[in-house]
Amino acid sequence: MHAPRSIRILVSAIAIAMLVAAKTLSIYPGATKLPPPDPKDLIPGEHFDSYLTSDPFEKVVAYYKTLGKESVPSFLKKTQKLPNGLELRNT
Repeated sequence: MHAPRSIRILVSAIAIAMLVAAKTLSIYPGATKLPPPDPKDLIPGEHFDSYLTSDPFEKVVAYYKTLGKESVPSFLKKTQKLPNGLELRNT
């Protein structure tokens, strides 16, 4: 017995959505991976990688804009300043 067509379409759509969501972020070409932070400075189980490039901010933004839609959390939509006084720049 075969599953109804609508069930097969739904399962296929869910599978495709999961594959898209699982896509990893590509690393900016030429970026250098920085050494990891001291584990004592992290929350247990936390892991992240940091990269550095000498390219201008605008060039990096232009590269990532070609990969997908921009999304900015509402709490970042207000102008914010870093501790050194520099303003956070929106892309």
